[in-house]
Amino acid sequence: MEYLDEVDENNNLTHRKLPKDDFHKFGKWYREVICLVINNKGEVLLQQRSANKKDKPLEWEVCTGHVSSGELPEEAVMRELKEEVDLNVTKNDLIPLKTLKIKEKINSRYHYAFSYIFLVKTNKEIKDFKLQEEEVSNIKYIKIEELQDMILNKEKNFTLAVYEEMPEIIEKVLKISETK
Repeated sequence: MEYLDEVDENNNLTHRKLPKDDFHKFGKWYREVICLVINNKGEVLLQQRSANKKDKPLEWEVCTGHVSSGELPEEAVMRELKEEVDLNVTKNDLIPLKTLKIKEKINSRYHYAFSYIFLVKTNKEIKDFKLQEEEVSNIKYIKIEELQDMILNKEKNFTLAVYEEMPEIIEKVLKISETK
């Protein structure tokens, strides 16, 4: 069972750790990571969630995950990338983009999170990734303009908790990717 550290509404640790599902069940605050992986062609890596996922099975997303108890967000994003798609990155590879506060309730599940958003550049090709099948069923690279369209149109098979902030984040990614 995965445990997460609880934080308060100001992102301060409360020094309580709880099972991951309790955060979604009872509306407790936690930390999560979102990572835009971009290749040397300026394409963004998308992952298709496993059919076995409780939330949003088979929907496409960028790399995301929870910050486990005792972890820093940088450690969590490095772990998630390694586990889910076998991408090894170091702290020096991480480009912090923004931290967002998200407070939403979807059906009976709460999503009260501080989302640490990062950018990672890679030259890894699709054939070289190894997927964690429990989490990811497929991956693909798409042009960043396609991602912009998916976000603007709130594409049905694409999931992202930070839609409203994404145009600003994508602008940052475009500027960074121009300075290879």
